[in-house]
Amino acid sequence: MGLPPNANRYFMRAIDMDVCCGGEAIFTYAKIGRFVVIGFVHEPNVSHWKGSKINANQGIVEPREFTLPRAFTSYMLDKARGMITAFDSISDRQAAKINESMRQDVDRYVASEDFRAMRADVEMFGSAAFSQERTKPK
Repeated sequence: MGLPPNANRYFMRAIDMDVCCGGEAIFTYAKIGRFVVIGFVHEPNVSHWKGSKINANQGIVEPREFTLPRAFTSYMLDKARGMITAFDSISDRQAAKINESMRQDVDRYVASEDFRAMRADVEMFGSAAFSQERTKPK
């Protein structure tokens, strides 16, 4: 279950949602940046989600340690891999616009959470952190 080369960008920055069904479990999945909300429609094995229920108390979200089912980890890694496929489908013209936008205000981009996540991916995965389609010679 290796990490995809965009793992930090997915876990720290991605916005994603889904309605999931696996085995007997049915739940909704909403991911907004670093925050994930799971809404159970039906979960026969609640004990697999130890400490995952949160209570907000004066701006602090607790607990800080939790256990999730292995299948859910695989699910999230698959979602991260799916983002690679989606990014690779961006046209060269659109990719150029995105790059130009970042270059127009480099200082702002370097101070962003997006840059922090990309830097973490580069530290972990080197050049593999970037889309393989974009780095292939034409």
